[in-house]
Amino acid sequence: MRTLLLVACVSIVVVVGYLAVFFILQHSREMQTPYVPPPPPNFSGATISYQDEKGRIVEREKRFEVSTELASPELLKKLPAPPSEGTTPVAKSGAP
Repeated sequence: MRTLLLVACVSIVVVVGYLAVFFILQHSREMQTPYVPPPPPNFSGATISYQDEKGRIVEREKRFEVSTELASPELLKKLPAPPSEGTTPVAKSGAP
């Protein structure tokens, strides 16, 4: 019985040790990649409430505005022109 308990404890310690090593390696890989901030949101919202003379809320109006500009004009100037109508796509070869 004691040997079974000893084997179980040793195996748990080994598994936890391996997990700790993997977490440390993953954290060191994440620290090497530079942080890229997320783009600013392209939407906004507002709520307008109307009250009557007694102070009760009569009507609520919710407004949402969404911008469809997904890329800045400077970035669009850097991109290559799209293919014209008369061109054919390049066939992909079987080799990687």
